[in-house]
Amino acid sequence: MRDKFERKTFKLLIGGSTASNACSMQGYKNGEKSEITGKYKAVYITSPTYEGIVCDIAELSKITHESGIPLIVDEAHGAHFGLADGFPDTAIKHGADIVIQSIHKTLMGMTQTALLHVSSEAVISGRVDIDKLEYFLRLYQTSSPSYVLMASVDECVSVLERRENRNELFKSYMDKIDRIHKKSKKWKDIHIFAPELTENVDKKKIYDYDRGKLVIYSESGAMSGREIYDMLGNKYALQLEMSLGRYCLAMTSCMDSDAGFDRLAAALTEIDEYICRNLLKHNYPAEDGKTEVFNIRNKKSGIWTQGQRRIEKKYTIAQAFDMPKVMKAAEAGDISGDYGYVYPPGIPFIVPGEVVTKEILCDIINAKVSGYEVHGVDFKDDVPYMNFVQDCITREHN
Repeated sequence: MRDKFERKTFKLLIGGSTASNACSMQGYKNGEKSEITGKYKAVYITSPTYEGIVCDIAELSKITHESGIPLIVDEAHGAHFGLADGFPDTAIKHGADIVIQSIHKTLMGMTQTALLHVSSEAVISGRVDIDKLEYFLRLYQTSSPSYVLMASVDECVSVLERRENRNELFKSYMDKIDRIHKKSKKWKDIHIFAPELTENVDKKKIYDYDRGKLVIYSESGAMSGREIYDMLGNKYALQLEMSLGRYCLAMTSCMDSDAGFDRLAAALTEIDEYICRNLLKHNYPAEDGKTEVFNIRNKKSGIWTQGQRRIEKKYTIAQAFDMPKVMKAAEAGDISGDYGYVYPPGIPFIVPGEVVTKEILCDIINAKVSGYEVHGVDFKDDVPYMNFVQDCITREHN
């Protein structure tokens, strides 16, 4: 199966949802407004992404409001937005109607604490029915809330309401971020992603960026994101948030200490030296007078990044769930009866009701070869097996 499909090595790609939003907005400007108006009840997006890429919320809110529907933003990773200079503004200030923030991710709240913000303009305009919203919150929330978690929310809000404390806290945080970015400029192969400095990123698709998300990668590809992630954890006792393809992600917050940032910088300095000493080959000088650098592993380490694809959908998720399933080796043309994804970040290759393509199979196999745990997929002799809709298989293969 592995020989049957082309093995692909992708460039560093992050901010996929931003690209999707850019395409959607362009389509709207080209006269597709009728496809939005009357067809949808709301638009729901995630901004920022895991890696810190921020969408053009102002433009998106303008589009949705012209169609009379609300814009809901999952801003779980942006609870610190708008609290200090140097970070993007919160989506609520750019016209979003409902914004959900997880204050335990980048602020000082305990795990599971979050806030839901509602724009007063959205309520006045009628796009959001506040009474109905409160009703369903009461319906779905527990009748036995944790007073420890609620106290944590109160304490977090109380600290941030005191301007002097907030300004001091975030100034110190930004200084730490600036310091590690400055140190990274001395590294030869390990880099921390910065949109303004990265050549292979389409800057038109990155509206804004959270510098507190440290996206770390090997420029030469000598080490995959997973290998850097594992080395930081096993050798330096530094637990990162996730790894995916060429990069790994260090999530930081205003509560991180100077010592923590310094330990990360020192570890990455040593990893950079290890790569340059053991995994790269230099030719001095090249024909143009510059030093040529080669990855002596010939990029055979698992380097995989999930790209965005338009996928044909045969059934809705609900329809596919109710259909009989069969576990079988995946083939192009099969209709999925389950989710297939790498977690984190949890973005699926395929969802129930979608048609398997050769490209999806390549992504699944490459993810496995690269050392990632692929959920919803079993591998037998390197062949991916999944649950597929049975009646479609019987009909199409008979």
